[in-house]
Amino acid sequence: MLALNLALAGAPAVALFILASHREHRRGRSARAPSVALAWGVAAIAAALLAGVAVTPLRGGLPGAWRTVFDAFVVAGLVEETAKYVAVLVVLRSTVLRSTGTAAQTRDALVYGMVAGVGFAFVENTIYLGEPPPVMILRAVTAVPLHACTGAWLGFAVRLGRRAGSRAGPVGLAIAVVVHGVYDLMIAFGPPAAYASLALVVLAFAVTVHLYRVAPHDA
Repeated sequence: MLALNLALAGAPAVALFILASHREHRRGRSARAPSVALAWGVAAIAAALLAGVAVTPLRGGLPGAWRTVFDAFVVAGLVEETAKYVAVLVVLRSTVLRSTGTAAQTRDALVYGMVAGVGFAFVENTIYLGEPPPVMILRAVTAVPLHACTGAWLGFAVRLGRRAGSRAGPVGLAIAVVVHGVYDLMIAFGPPAAYASLALVVLAFAVTVHLYRVAPHDA
């Protein structure tokens, strides 16, 4: 079961990383930038876990239902998406990207944010390796794509904010936090809400595809 769960935990992340690397190859670039994004996404979860431990005591005086809301929107949504946001900021300022000129492209920023998200999701999934395969399957088809999508939104928003001189970055972070919180709340309620979370992920994926298509071709 452990081998199966490990495959379920890693397969989505590996597949998305390969797609991003293939995109770089088609554009005549190396996979260095996606690799940097993946590494920072992995590093982000360490920061998220530490921050999560720090804020968890704040839920102590809350009633049961509000603890669930706190866990969904603060421990998961706010803490994890903020950690990914910082990772995306670091990635987009990376010397690897500056040396290749790729950081200037909004579509690239979206893709690198997505890769950071799957790096985060892969490590997070390893925490659940002892769970039954159905749990890992649900995470593979919902949690990993959701992390990828919110990471993509963060990359898009940060780059768009720099390009337009706006507050798109913080707005993108706020949206990611809310969507992530709603997802975790649905999972916490259990079936059928947990399975209905797949609809939220499909919607998030559709939004991500739309953002990729409308991303400005900036220089």
